[in-house]
Order: sequence, then structure tokens, then C-alpha cells
Amino acid sequence: MKTYNTFLDYTLRISKRAHCMRLSVSLAKGLEIIVPHTMSEHEKARFIPEFLQKKEQWIRNAINRLQQKTSNKNRIDQCDFPKTIKLLALDQTFTVEYLIKSVSQQDSKLPLTLKRLSEYQLSISYDNKKTENKIKIFALLEQFFKDYAAYYLQKRLKQLSQLSNLSYNCLTIRSQKTRWGSCSAKKNISLNYRLLFVEKDLLDYVLYHELTHTLEMNHSQSFWNALDTLIPDARERDQRINQASTQLPCWIHYKQLSTHSI
Repeated sequence: MKTYNTFLDYTLRISKRAHCMRLSVSLAKGLEIIVPHTMSEHEKARFIPEFLQKKEQWIRNAINRLQQKTSNKNRIDQCDFPKTIKLLALDQTFTVEYLIKSVSQQDSKLPLTLKRLSEYQLSISYDNKKTENKIKIFALLEQFFKDYAAYYLQKRLKQLSQLSNLSYNCLTIRSQKTRWGSCSAKKNISLNYRLLFVEKDLLDYVLYHELTHTLEMNHSQSFWNALDTLIPDARERDQRINQASTQLPCWIHYKQLSTHSI
């Protein structure tokens, strides 16, 4: 197989089915140029370097994505299935059991299922241990605890709203990657379900923080003065909550770990 002098390493593949030149980038084969079998040696020597030059940015982006895929796949593989899940904010601990299903050729796509066996016991059934199933299992856990958080965070927010005499309009539970909470100009509060996994005093800090935004829609001195009347050590808790995400269980970060995953 002959290759032509260009700025990138590649493999040339002659195809009887190809009608024009095209590119392929994969972990197994790297960069491939697929050309029609009817293309002459003269045409290859002339057009391949030109084709690669034109597609240079696409190729480099594809290679970068491929490298990221490899890195993220390794990271998600290193994240184990959680057998116990501690909700520090509620002082609760869930246990999780995993059941591998028997898969036949006729039923090769059995759905993943999560069942609540008792108050603090979950069961997840799945068909194998492939990376894509691991990601889906983590997504199931996220959805369960997101729904679970809706009741408890609503209940605690109402309690603190009454204690502080700061009212809000409505609450939404989300799964933001970086934000613990937010408050809109219409006094609509959004809270991250991951607050279940931080210490109770940090949970209360975030809730008071967002309630204070119903008075001050910024982080001015007036805001901090108002928050200090509710939480004297607000600044110290603010520093702690900013570090809390690094202490969360590995599976909670599955979206970041699985970005561009294979």
C-alpha cells in the first residue's frame, strides 16, 4: 500500500464502494483516507495532500476528541458501582445491590431497572458490565435521588423560609454540574439534588443563601450583611461549600466522566 508525503500520518484504504475521497478516525486504525478504486496514482499524488490540507482542522479536532474519549473511558471504568450511598444532609445511608440479568439472543436489550426494596435499600438489574451500562446505572441513581431530593429539599426550604421570614415563589430541583443553587428575579429558587450529599450545615447555608437573594439579587455587602444575620459563619461555610464538590462520590460526576465516551 503506497502512501503520499503529507503533514499527517495516515493509512490509505482502496474501496470499491467509495465514490469519492473520505476520512475516518478511530482508536483501532487511526487516521484513514478511503479512496475509490478507480482513482489513479497520479490523482492520488495530486489530490490527497490537498484534501488533507483542506480538512486539517477537522482531522485535528477528531483526533483530540478521540484522545478525550480514551481518557474519559478510563476514568469511568475506574469509578465503581456504589454499594452504600450516604446522604450526609439527612443522616441516611442507602445500600445498593446489583443483579446481572441473563440475556438471550432473542432478548439482547433488556432494560436497566432500579427498584426500592425497602426504605433504604435499592436493587439495580442490568445485563452486563459494559461502560455504557455503567453510565446508565449512574444515571438511574441520579434520577432516583433527584426525585428523592424534591421532597426533602422542599420541606427544609419551607422551614427556613418561615424561620427567616423570607418568602420564595417556587422550587425546582436540578442536577447542575457546578452550581449548588440559584434564585431568579421572580423569586424562583433552583437547588441541586447533590445537596443531599453534603453536611447538613452546608445544606442550610445554600438554602439561606438563595433565600437571601430574594432580598438582594447580587453579592454586595448588603447581601452578606443580611446573610450574616441568619448565619454568623456564612463566609466560612461559603468556602466549605465551594470545596464540597470534590468530596462527592465518583458516580455523581458521571456526566463529566462520560463526555464523548465510547
